[in-house]
Amino acid sequence: MRRRPLRPLAHIISARQDGKNPDFIEAKERSKRNQVLQLKTRVRAENRLLALGLIFIIGFSAVGGKMAMLASSSPDEVRQYNSGSKIINQICLHKPFMLSLL
Repeated sequence: MRRRPLRPLAHIISARQDGKNPDFIEAKERSKRNQVLQLKTRVRAENRLLALGLIFIIGFSAVGGKMAMLASSSPDEVRQYNSGSKIINQICLHKPFMLSLL
């Protein structure tokens, strides 16, 4: 990016010939540059907010879709696991919550 000088020489010379204060030129240039920078920053912030909003909506829709799929499906039947060991089979038949510990 090429930077423009704060006090362009042509503007200073013409301002001095007209009897104006050249310091006002510097203030104008700075004001213009700050307005452009502020506009760019504002657009960038708006784009970030839009992206965050879209990500939130997509994520919320995915969770809602998953919940809808689970709600619409019928529950699976409980299965009995046969591991070949009598002790484990007895634990699984009498206390199903113990199956998760194995």
